[in-house]
Amino acid sequence: YFSSKRFVYTGALIAVCIVSGLPQPLKLSMIVWEYLTHGYVSIESIYEIDNDFHELIKSIEKVDMSMNNFDSNHIQDELFESIFVHSFEIVDSFGRLIELLPNGSKILVTKDNRNEFIELAKSARVHEFDQALLEIKEGFDLVMTYTNITKILRPKELKLLVCGELDCSIDQMKNLIDVSCADDDVDEDSLKEIFWQVMEKLSVEERMLFIKFSSGNLGLPAPGLRWE
Repeated sequence: YFSSKRFVYTGALIAVCIVSGLPQPLKLSMIVWEYLTHGYVSIESIYEIDNDFHELIKSIEKVDMSMNNFDSNHIQDELFESIFVHSFEIVDSFGRLIELLPNGSKILVTKDNRNEFIELAKSARVHEFDQALLEIKEGFDLVMTYTNITKILRPKELKLLVCGELDCSIDQMKNLIDVSCADDDVDEDSLKEIFWQVMEKLSVEERMLFIKFSSGNLGLPAPGLRWE
């Protein structure tokens, strides 16, 4: 899955968007932005892209809550194994079965080892993209001239800086676009009013196409910034 250096180029492209001041609507998971700013991937970011895994972890927690109503350890063991039937293996983001322990497919999760399963499962998932993320960071560092920028930005702020404002709001467009007419016989105020009325009726995708047609840019820069 990570046999080429294409992720190095991805990281370089991310940095180019910042250095050039030309945002690009890159469709990347929050995992990328989190890793570039924090240096790690949180389990919450995994949950965002894999609801099935999140439900798996939550199902164990629900079983724990159900067992609190029983005092006998023997009853608890039987109850857990009847409700949660799973071995020490999980499915990763690529659909591959990953054994969390040697011969994990033959080891059942029990009440006693359930916490070990949770920790191993979470660890496997947050590290499954390590190689790709390291290559993205390598490419990013090759181009990025502002060496401390990732230390002062949150993941969503870095994404906004790189991708621009994907909502393409009218207010932001008004800050960047100057509407004028060379014909002195045309009422410029009326022209501006008509222009923005038309923009408001367009969808976000249509506004983005207009921006691309009129300026060559693929989106709006982050709020407070301007096109170079």
